[in-house]
Amino acid sequence: MLTRINNDHGVTADGKSWAISDQSQTVNGQRSSLIYVVPVGGTDARRVTDRGPSYFHGWSPDGKTLAYCAQRDGNFDVHGFRRRWGGRRRLTTATGKDDGPEYSPGREHTSTSTRNEAARCRSGG
Repeated sequence: MLTRINNDHGVTADGKSWAISDQSQTVNGQRSSLIYVVPVGGTDARRVTDRGPSYFHGWSPDGKTLAYCAQRDGNFDVHGFRRRWGGRRRLTTATGKDDGPEYSPGREHTSTSTRNEAARCRSGG
């Protein structure tokens, strides 16, 4: 059960699924933020990130891909999750904090802000 939901959540454009960042589960002795997908009106939460911290930022317009910021190996980067990819994919590799990914209306690109500049990357959809 998700009981420590933070402010990173959003529903797909078709209104069928939520993505939620939550800190209620203990993984490796820590309560880091993890991302779950939950059907709207349902209770069957499916975890989509294997470790934290991971913070949901947005759904692609077609609802098939979600973008999130995650700290891995001491660095925050933008990641994406899509079942077609077999799970997660790292989308940025810049040094520093890559944060705030958002999809373009056509879903072709995500945009993100880094510590020093704005960037645009292909979402790989």
